[in-house]
Amino acid sequence: MSRPTLIYYVSGHGWGHASRAAALLGALRRAEPSLRLVVRSSAPERIFKLAVPGVELEPSDIDPGMAQLSALDIDFARSLEIHERIVLHWDETVKREAEHLRELGADLALGDIPPLAFAAASRAGIGSIAVSNFSWDWIFSGYEKSEPRWASIASVYGEAYSRAGLLLRLPMATEMPEFRRVIDSPLLAPRPSGDPEALRRELGLAAGDR
Repeated sequence: MSRPTLIYYVSGHGWGHASRAAALLGALRRAEPSLRLVVRSSAPERIFKLAVPGVELEPSDIDPGMAQLSALDIDFARSLEIHERIVLHWDETVKREAEHLRELGADLALGDIPPLAFAAASRAGIGSIAVSNFSWDWIFSGYEKSEPRWASIASVYGEAYSRAGLLLRLPMATEMPEFRRVIDSPLLAPRPSGDPEALRRELGLAAGDR
């Protein structure tokens, strides 16, 4: 009998998505050691390997996010070009990704927060869960006034999000009306591994300070 297989699609935009996904995957591994966990992401592999024993990694550019000129500066023209190209080939990409999910024997897809995860899972006939406090269609719709071409991209991604079976909505969330079923969830972050008292001494805090 094959092991239950969970596929986690994780945005490679910054490392925040990967860090919280690794924390959740680590908790799942501890709770159910028999799970087969597969990550599709362009985020650094070490983030997942350090937190999740036995995780399978598939380097995949499934969520480009925003192209950046520096840590603080976004290249809007390049970002628009990238996402217009994605939307142009959207149906073909969804079909191909759904086939890959079937090949993996996936039982469930999670996403933080690539739209492709939910469109492909729906096409493959499996359930999907979003884990996030924002969605890309919300981000992109904010650019529509200055550049109307963002509207069609936000529409395609919003429709993909509507196919998720559930959103685990993390704190400090934006409006996310495209998700039909929502459960508010606590802050998701890696569990500290250091000694609390040693850290208090290093920071000059009194014993018991939080």
